[in-house]
Amino acid sequence: METITHTSVKWVYTKEFGNKLIPIIYFDGQITFTANQWIHSLIEQGYGASKLERYIRALTHFFSFYNALLISTQQEPEYRKLFAMFIDAKKYGTDSYCSSTSHPFLDNLFLNWQPSSISNIKSNYLNLLNEFDKWQSTYHGAERLNPSEERFLTAHEKYQDFKVREKWDPLLHLSNSRFQTKEVSKTSLQEHNRFKRVQVKAAGTFPPDRFIEIIESLKNPRDKLLCLILGAGSLRGSEPLHLFHDDFVGKDENGQLKIRLDDPEEGEYSWEDHNGKIITGTRATYITQNFKNEHLGDFSPLRNLSARTDYKKRNSGLSAGFKGMTFTDDDNDEDNDGEHFLFWCDPILGRYAYKVYEEYRDTYINMNPHTNRPNPKGWPHHPWFFINIDKANYGMPFSVSGFKQMWNRAKKRIGLKGKRLGRHSLRHLFGFYCANVLGLDLGEVQTLMHHSDPSSTRVYFSLSLKNIRQKLVDAFEGNTVALAVTKISKDFKFKIPRSWF
Repeated sequence: METITHTSVKWVYTKEFGNKLIPIIYFDGQITFTANQWIHSLIEQGYGASKLERYIRALTHFFSFYNALLISTQQEPEYRKLFAMFIDAKKYGTDSYCSSTSHPFLDNLFLNWQPSSISNIKSNYLNLLNEFDKWQSTYHGAERLNPSEERFLTAHEKYQDFKVREKWDPLLHLSNSRFQTKEVSKTSLQEHNRFKRVQVKAAGTFPPDRFIEIIESLKNPRDKLLCLILGAGSLRGSEPLHLFHDDFVGKDENGQLKIRLDDPEEGEYSWEDHNGKIITGTRATYITQNFKNEHLGDFSPLRNLSARTDYKKRNSGLSAGFKGMTFTDDDNDEDNDGEHFLFWCDPILGRYAYKVYEEYRDTYINMNPHTNRPNPKGWPHHPWFFINIDKANYGMPFSVSGFKQMWNRAKKRIGLKGKRLGRHSLRHLFGFYCANVLGLDLGEVQTLMHHSDPSSTRVYFSLSLKNIRQKLVDAFEGNTVALAVTKISKDFKFKIPRSWF
């Protein structure tokens, strides 16, 4: 049976990428602007040829299916079912390979696709097409140069719009009820307030009485500073990796390390251009404009840098997530000038953090510890403060995976194990310490942890029937009130080593 090809790909050399082959995608014999723009962005993120081929295959197969369906039925496919029908074509096969009698539209597409497994469909088509969905919606204003591509993307955008409006799960069609409407009972006991239950998720909290011990066990000031920022300063595991060199702005009035915080993409930032002019823009713009690093060569991972949130999980060395922070403006604080800074849960820990910061800066940032020479101007060719300090990768941005490995080694060193004590357990330590030891109220802890929703903060107040009953018994009997979640007394204090002062 004849197979009709609706797409093609040519690999060419370009001056922009040196001696590297890059793909050019054609839809119906015409260069497709949007698809090539997307692939170009993947190349800039460092994707290799094998990964690019997977993305190209997913996109070209989807377009081929759409075009074949359009030709076969002589009508625009219903956009609500387009993705579901595409998965059917992959699942059951098409034309002479079709294994289903209940999908007649698959018999005359001239694609000759053999059936694929669900796992293959999800990993090599659905997941990759969903990435294109997100990218295409972000750059919705891209110029459309190809008429056939415009028809395809119009249907694609309708699907995206429908998914957003109806909260439709794009994987729903993999179940037997993909075209059915789910009926929801309008009467439920849970709709009555007196039947609602307040659920408070128990959090994995790092033991407060082991915090100083694990800090002391760390081998270098970089690792100590990272863990102090999480456990005594409340940041999440990936958030310190977004901090710039000049986000460390010295001491505050109490001698604590002062660290500026902001969104790694949208946060406002000012810098000086090559003409000495002060430019104000976003942090993402600062990175893209000032760290092209064209002198480093085509294959350097530091070429054409962007915010670390852009790299997702496809570049483990640069990728770093960011959940978001909510800041409370203090109109009476004239010194901050609209900026936001890290809170320390204990001034002694904040002052020690400054001491560790100075050691890290002087030992690993200003000097190369492997040559004992000052680092040159412009080094390390990226804005981020936390770097790899081993000889082989010295100066590269410190990675999330490197942070996790360091943390796991530290736990093992002091005899602690367990998935519930990941890096995020340090943030839980901060929350429980502020709520249960310092006795701060819900609103105060919410501000300190930059939560937008107080329900996120409530978990740190140990609300459970068991805890409340025990506290009533302890209070009645005159005992010292113990904090059930953290297993510490209310008069707990960190045992600070003399060397920290």
